[in-house]
Amino acid sequence: MSPVMPFPDLDRARDEAAEWIARAFRGLSADEQAALRDWSRRPENRRAMQEMSSVWQGLDVLSVLSDLFPRETAPAAPPAAPPAPVAPPRWRLAVAASLVVALAAGALFFTRRPVTARPPAAFAPLQAQAYTSTIGEHRTIRLPDGSVLALNSGTLVDVSFSPDLRAVNLHRGEAHFEVAHDTSRPFLVTANGRTVRAVGTAFNVRLRGGDALDVLVTEGVVSTYAADGTDATQGSRLVAGELLQLRDGRSDVRRLDATELDALTAWRRGVLVLDGITLEAALEEAARYTPHRIVIDDESLKSVRLGGSFRTDDLAPLLQALRTSFGIDTHEDADGTLRLTRASPRE
Repeated sequence: MSPVMPFPDLDRARDEAAEWIARAFRGLSADEQAALRDWSRRPENRRAMQEMSSVWQGLDVLSVLSDLFPRETAPAAPPAAPPAPVAPPRWRLAVAASLVVALAAGALFFTRRPVTARPPAAFAPLQAQAYTSTIGEHRTIRLPDGSVLALNSGTLVDVSFSPDLRAVNLHRGEAHFEVAHDTSRPFLVTANGRTVRAVGTAFNVRLRGGDALDVLVTEGVVSTYAADGTDATQGSRLVAGELLQLRDGRSDVRRLDATELDALTAWRRGVLVLDGITLEAALEEAARYTPHRIVIDDESLKSVRLGGSFRTDDLAPLLQALRTSFGIDTHEDADGTLRLTRASPRE
């Protein structure tokens, strides 16, 4: 006589699996992830989740939850066994129906929440990659979806793609994005607690000191809002030629003329354009392209206004122009710091 063993309640496990998938659509907390791991330890629960992948075509559950449900490879020579009975269509239809309801509830919850900068836990990245540029370097990268990423000097980004989301985190520097059109996968860029959302467009994001951030749209339309979603309904909608500037928690949107737009995007051509800005502002820009620290020792020089264009990979002509046109000398300290002072009167 065989010992009496508890019979797994697969119907209940399937219902619970559907509920877990719905929760995953709005993102799992650390506690929920731990609970899901505990739940997945029971064989009937793992079997139920495996079945979800075949029941719900088009939603690859095992890829989405790959960290909890790794794909299993079949043994090379499985032992002979009678074929498993084919499950009747009734339970498959019932499970599919419960999954539809669960997913609909999860999707409703998800759409009511503003989209956050990080992909929800349900969308475990299929590929994640860090891209960086050194000081003075410009890089252009074609991403797997066909989008083009351009990095300015000293920039670091992380790119994570999933079947439903394209997410980028800008950690430092400046980047320009030419986004491949894909309405099924929004393209999100997060920087300094702000998220920029696009589908198929082109825009520039720059991190400045503190919490300052610039978002410039060069083509199409983007939406911006707080990364935590708190101001999603009051977020900014920007069209081509508009610049959003965030400073000290305040935002300002203005439309640029052709000259201003060219000056702010000239870095992509390796050019630094000075269109009447102060020496202080000009050197702040120039400092991005050199490892040398630049200091203005004479306060009266900071307000001097400059015009012209210079290559970002060679600042010597700029320093020479300061000397010949403005009487400003440059001295280099032992540690490499460049100090600007007013030139001494010649005898």
